[in-house]
Amino acid sequence: MMKSSAGNFAGVFILVTLGCLQISAQVNSVPYQNSNNMMPNGNEDRCSSGLNGIPGTPGIPGSHGQPGRDGGKGEIGPIGPKGDRGDRGTPGKCSCTKASTMNWKQCSWPNLNNGADVGVIQGCDFVKNSNMSSLRVSVSSNFYVAGVSACKRWFVTFNGVECRDPITVEGVLWVPSTETRSHRLGQFEGVCNDLKAGIIRVDFNIGNCPDFGDTNGYTGWNSATRLFIEELPPPQQ
Repeated sequence: MMKSSAGNFAGVFILVTLGCLQISAQVNSVPYQNSNNMMPNGNEDRCSSGLNGIPGTPGIPGSHGQPGRDGGKGEIGPIGPKGDRGDRGTPGKCSCTKASTMNWKQCSWPNLNNGADVGVIQGCDFVKNSNMSSLRVSVSSNFYVAGVSACKRWFVTFNGVECRDPITVEGVLWVPSTETRSHRLGQFEGVCNDLKAGIIRVDFNIGNCPDFGDTNGYTGWNSATRLFIEELPPPQQ
């Protein structure tokens, strides 16, 4: 410890910290202050920089954040350019053979005026091309029934037999009494399956209704009668 010449210093302490000389002055236990940041001897308080420290260990990666919300729907983009024309495809195959082409026939008779009560009225031959096809038959004529609670039945046969697949092709007419005595225009049709290819005889017949007796019938009065036949492709399953 040293005394100053002015006798105002209680003491001067010299501290050495990390190679840097630090001089502190206390006067009556109050730190020495210098507005010019100068040491008592007039020199600046300067220390040389120390060495860089050792880099620290990287920290632990943080947790993944919550997924963000879906964005809003974007606008529809512009229409793209027209593509090139594709190559021509290979020719297709038809499993229905000749039934895919139109094959039909109409037989007609003017003023038939047929008074038969039972039996064949008229008919014609039709050439069927495929075993897989079906025949559509339509009959139009003028029908008449006489009697009290009388009924007559008109129907189609194929080679003399009525259709069984899917059902018969027929039409019936019933009258309550002879007072009506009217000739009526009528038409009925149907489709028949399971008919072999070749010539098929299609006939238009008249007969009695089940549970009714034999009554008077008349077909084709003063008008044309038509029997239309058409070959159709196989039906869908």
